[in-house]
Amino acid sequence: MTERSGNWAAKQLNIALVGAGFVGAIHAKAYAGLPLAFGRSINPVVRLVADSSERSARALAEWYGIERWTTDWSTAVGDEAIDVVDICTPPNTHREIGLAALGAGKHVYCEKPLGRTVDDARLLAQAS
Repeated sequence: MTERSGNWAAKQLNIALVGAGFVGAIHAKAYAGLPLAFGRSINPVVRLVADSSERSARALAEWYGIERWTTDWSTAVGDEAIDVVDICTPPNTHREIGLAALGAGKHVYCEKPLGRTVDDARLLAQAS
């Protein structure tokens, strides 16, 4: 963080939500409320929603004013402007998406469980 005129300015975190179902919607709402809870010290901005359902991705993006949506999660992983990939998909997809995001240098926030097995979870933890 940097100091400007005695106030701390937050680094903007550009987030991609992967999964637009119940958990994705909860995370979008939580990100929107973080500045209210923590002030200007945190500035998360959800920039992209990815979901296998075009209808779900578009609806969540429109509801929360998110600028882009896609049906391909790899768009989130490959987007240079994205800092954090928030995985809100079913557990059987966490390993593939998580490894791809970590391999692309992204921070990963993953809905529980991290993996379907202990080995999946260890693999993701070691990749980070």
